[in-house]
Amino acid sequence: MITTSQQRRRHMGIIIVCAAAAATHIAAPVRADVFTFGGTVTWVQEPWSGFDPPWDGVSVGIPWEITYTFDNSAPDMAPGNPNLGSYNAISSYDLMIGTGTEVASVDPASTFINVFSGQPAGWDQYEVWIPLQGGQYQWFMQLDDGTGTAWDEAGLDPRDALPLCGDIDLAWFDDVRDFMLWDDWDGGEIWGSVDYFSCVPELATVSIFGLEHTALGDATLEEVDGILVISSIGSDGQDGVAVDLGSVGSYQVRTSGLGDGPSGTSLELTTIGEVDGVPDQPLGTTRVENTGFAWRITHDLTPVGVSSFEYLVFDGDELILTIPASALGFIETEEPPSTYAKDIPGGGDGDGGLDPCHDFPPGGPCGPPYFCAEGEVMVQGWSGCCCQTDWLWLFGHDWPALVAVTVFDGGTFIGPFMATSVVVACSPTFAEFVTISGAELRLSEVPQVTITGEAIGYGSILASA
Repeated sequence: MITTSQQRRRHMGIIIVCAAAAATHIAAPVRADVFTFGGTVTWVQEPWSGFDPPWDGVSVGIPWEITYTFDNSAPDMAPGNPNLGSYNAISSYDLMIGTGTEVASVDPASTFINVFSGQPAGWDQYEVWIPLQGGQYQWFMQLDDGTGTAWDEAGLDPRDALPLCGDIDLAWFDDVRDFMLWDDWDGGEIWGSVDYFSCVPELATVSIFGLEHTALGDATLEEVDGILVISSIGSDGQDGVAVDLGSVGSYQVRTSGLGDGPSGTSLELTTIGEVDGVPDQPLGTTRVENTGFAWRITHDLTPVGVSSFEYLVFDGDELILTIPASALGFIETEEPPSTYAKDIPGGGDGDGGLDPCHDFPPGGPCGPPYFCAEGEVMVQGWSGCCCQTDWLWLFGHDWPALVAVTVFDGGTFIGPFMATSVVVACSPTFAEFVTISGAELRLSEVPQVTITGEAIGYGSILASA
């Protein structure tokens, strides 16, 4: 039950061919938190014409819930007032009242989160206001603490700072915990209690090497002196980074620090992309793992229907060996590699002849800073520079110097060979057209890994620390 005094207070306040199957500078990541509140509808006053859908079925006793996402880098719009922090920060919401739902993005400037510190005297308050779609309905929530200790419990500094995950506990707000949805046009109101709260820190994002990176799992991301540091890595293999690539033909990443991990340390790179017009499909995964005796590299190309492929072993630019392999095959080596993913649409005839040109970039010149990968030939195409090859490459692995590489498949092994890179190549008859839109790099058992360089397109690594 909402009392009159409560209402009054409210206003106060790698290469794998066949892609188809100075002082230290730290840039703070942009992070948003996702808050969820919910409870029960306690009072309904319908307008004379009734509520419009989707709120027309609302009645006392039904559950309600809202989830909203806000940017914790939003500035305080009342910086000169120590008793009030006001933040235009909310970017999206998902509101459910009974069977009615509304999910939408919202202009942060039209929303507010107000944090009252000792205003009115002896009270701490948290208020949220979101205008719903169409402008007819408004949503408001208020949490009041009459002891004035909530923000001390949260450890906010200053006390009107924007609360994040861990900064709100409903037990601190015993005086008022309610929400209201009202009809600005016809005057109806829906009130309810706030009975539960949960929070999920949204993944941190960092822009570096011209690409957007989003933390996965519990990983934290920091840009430090031009490299990306990935830390807070656990043992379940779910922590790491997702990279938004847009629509590209290749992605290359150079990492450092993997070799510092114990037995069980692993890196798993999965590419995401479009296959025959269907977006957001997994294309393949390569895994690099410290077995305690060697670094084992495996590949899973089943998402694009590839069960057999070739290992192309290189010494520099020279192809020294081609080894047929299957999904049961793997590579072992003494050092962890850098890994990259590459797609070239089409396919060769397998006779050593070159495929047609694949332009990069359209209209671009041949030569530096653009380079073809191992096994490719750079030529002038009709609309720009291009790389030609007789293979479809998906993943690749390389090392800065010669390392001993052994290939295992079907219970047999070949090698070791001294090599600088190994490429996984699909059957040249594989015909699916694929573009890469994203990559996910998941890590395990290693304290910290850094990304020292990345590139997209058909080129080599162009950016490095």
